[in-house]
Amino acid sequence: DHLFWLPGWKIRPKVEFNKLLDKELLNPSWIIDNAGVKLVSELSNQATLVIWLDLPSLGNLVRVMRRSLKRRFFTHVSPIGQEKLIENFKLWRYVLRYKKERKPLLEQGIGQHHSLIKISHWNETLALLNTLRQNKDKTR
Repeated sequence: DHLFWLPGWKIRPKVEFNKLLDKELLNPSWIIDNAGVKLVSELSNQATLVIWLDLPSLGNLVRVMRRSLKRRFFTHVSPIGQEKLIENFKLWRYVLRYKKERKPLLEQGIGQHHSLIKISHWNETLALLNTLRQNKDKTR
């Protein structure tokens, strides 16, 4: 988020974002979240591990709706300013159509990455986190 958003939740110009991203990728480790299809394709070639959270659409929709409504009516904070109801509907529509429209493009972009962990259910997320914690404890 700190690369993509300017203060006041304004979108950073693409050229500036790309320069910051290139600088960030020089670090020995990094995490990319919610990148565009083109970016995912490029970055998956540089990544040593890709963890893809491909969780159920209905659960994602419920979380996004809850977050949107909370921001709209309680916190008045949003990455896109004071969201209008129509903007929420666009986001909700995106979440619902993700599996049909975006997922095939992401699958193409990620391809057969040599170290891909694809998580399709929240229980798998918890299992992965527990495994990572156990491995961290063993290395201490």
